[in-house]
Amino acid sequence: MAIVLHPFADISAISAPHFVQNLISAYTHGNGKSSSKFQALRSQVIKALPSAPPPGPATFVVNCLEALVCVGPPHDESLSHMLLSALCQLDKSKWADEDRYTACRLAGSFFFNVLVGKLKVESRVAVKIPETFGFDLKDIEDIVSAGQDPGVLQMKAAKGLVECYLLDLLQKRSYTSAVSLIKHFNLKNYDSQSLIITIIDNGQTNLAVDWATYLGKDVLKFLVQYCTQTGLYKVAYKVVKQHKLEAEFPDAYHLYRQSSLRKLVRKGLWEVAQMLAEGDSLLIDYLVNLAVEVNDAEKLEELCEHFHLDRISMTAAMANTCGGPQYLQLDNVISKDKVHWIDSHEGLLFAERAMAGIDFVGIDCEWKPDCMKGGGPSKVSILQLASSELVLILDLISLFKKCQTSLNNFIRLLFDSQDVVKLGYAIHNDLKRLSHSFMEIDAFCLCESVLDLQIAFGMQKKGGLSALTKMVFGIPLNKHVRMSDWEARPLSRKQLDYAALDAAILLPIFQHLANKSDPRPDELDWKCHLRSHRVIRKSKEKVLGNGKLAEDHNYKMPIAPHEELVMASCELLGTPIPGLLKTELFEFTRSAKLSPPVFNTANYSCASETAFYSTVKVANTTYMGRIASSKKDAEFWAAHVALSKVRIGTNALGNGECTQAYSDGLDVLKVCSNNSKSGCLSMKASLTRRYDINLKYWNTSICFFQSSMGYRCVQRISSPLLSVF
Repeated sequence: MAIVLHPFADISAISAPHFVQNLISAYTHGNGKSSSKFQALRSQVIKALPSAPPPGPATFVVNCLEALVCVGPPHDESLSHMLLSALCQLDKSKWADEDRYTACRLAGSFFFNVLVGKLKVESRVAVKIPETFGFDLKDIEDIVSAGQDPGVLQMKAAKGLVECYLLDLLQKRSYTSAVSLIKHFNLKNYDSQSLIITIIDNGQTNLAVDWATYLGKDVLKFLVQYCTQTGLYKVAYKVVKQHKLEAEFPDAYHLYRQSSLRKLVRKGLWEVAQMLAEGDSLLIDYLVNLAVEVNDAEKLEELCEHFHLDRISMTAAMANTCGGPQYLQLDNVISKDKVHWIDSHEGLLFAERAMAGIDFVGIDCEWKPDCMKGGGPSKVSILQLASSELVLILDLISLFKKCQTSLNNFIRLLFDSQDVVKLGYAIHNDLKRLSHSFMEIDAFCLCESVLDLQIAFGMQKKGGLSALTKMVFGIPLNKHVRMSDWEARPLSRKQLDYAALDAAILLPIFQHLANKSDPRPDELDWKCHLRSHRVIRKSKEKVLGNGKLAEDHNYKMPIAPHEELVMASCELLGTPIPGLLKTELFEFTRSAKLSPPVFNTANYSCASETAFYSTVKVANTTYMGRIASSKKDAEFWAAHVALSKVRIGTNALGNGECTQAYSDGLDVLKVCSNNSKSGCLSMKASLTRRYDINLKYWNTSICFFQSSMGYRCVQRISSPLLSVF
């Protein structure tokens, strides 16, 4: 950042307009950040103002403000703020009397012209002027009475002018400026309650509290009443606590806590709600009533046990909630004796045998809620793996401590297998959490053949897996246990059942969706939605035992099948220019009388960034490209793979004649690249006879190969092509 400082060293002999021009020049000079230049200039102005020409810095700043009005946008507002804030840094007690008097008179006149509309100044600058120069309504009245404009003399006087300007600020929703104006001119007779309501209704509760605090206790009490009526219990309680209004509003605390309990229950955070209600009988009763309200007999019984409530007194309430099963049970999907807890090397050997030969596995993870952790993100506590025959619950905390190598080998065996489809709902979030939780387990960095039910079948249901289960089977999952403490050992029976069911339900949901009798066109082939989830560590890093990252020059990231296609296409076509391949693919399908290519792009979180992957469907064949950092690049790589298939002579695109034209087009380019005009003419004559009226295929092939094969020699190729064709 470069700031020209010499014009600000001594301003005793400089005029205000000249000083403003120097400010603008310095502010616009260089390419540094505006905020940095603003602060640097402000500090220089503070140093320079004491040397302002007579009568002094205050008068000089008013003259500069008038000059900035003449200059106008875009710098008038920011530089006006700079000058006013710089002047406020000076000790007002040291202002000369003449400077103080002259500046007050000029600033009052300036503000008066703003009020009557003669000067257009941004409202935040305008309201700072009376605050900075210290004039009041009487000063404005003196200006009104001395005015020469007869239209102005007929106005209601200074207070009326200020109130008109104030109303204009309120209509523009400039509430901060309006409140500043009311405070400075002590307009307490203004309808404060209406203003409080307006400010709160527009979401500026902090400003409303500040304004009410300035006006006094009566307005504060009105604010608490209004916030309570409108459900802003937290704001009301904070005001009551800060201003010691508990005697006037004894229920403020419990209303605030009850609203918090209701929000937690709505999110399914029952355990957090229990912690909040602990030790307060009123909140406990309210939480129990919420369980009755949501018709959850199971949760009601659990609350009675936890808080040692009299079961007899709850009989009537429970009778209303026990009409039948409300949620899908584990026994409806798989027997409980098929659920196995794995926390040892022997258990991993059993798990390896159990997973042998399977085609599909449901995957889910659980971890302690971050809001209960009190620190950073919680590590994954358990990993659930479900086949059609059993469910394995891996105690990752224990396995990581006891047999890290065995765990790594088992995960790699399962995750690396392209023959086993890994089913999940929003599964990429679980896989990301796994890789971040156990960075020493490199097997978590790659998971092949991942199928996200949320994406593959277009099931982005509000309510998550529970809502999807209800849509498929007519009954939801009970998610109340989700936010429990998954690091506690042993896990409760409810936690084990919940964890097992979350993984086991994925397989029947997949079977139902895959076998629907009337699938939509984009659901015909779920295999095109298979993905490879990978976490690529920077600089080919690996993690040492102490958790630190170190260089490993022998480390090589596995390559997924689609990545091999991408690399092969690069070897075949070279590294193409982004942005053209999609156009070429569309041109090819149009010329070949095929349906337009259909791109399907999705994103998921990978490491600390968002990654995109894309597939393209051409003539009933789906190609997948490279995972990229943007949607555009992901689609580009998918098109690259598809076009490479055409280039190597496959018939996947369903038109042999067109494929042959592309092959012939390559021969033409070979001739053209040697600048052989006679060769081009001979080739054209031969191919014109071959294709007769189908020259549009031939022309398209020329365009295609000019752009994709001739990137490195496009200048050499384009001239003979244009001259011949």
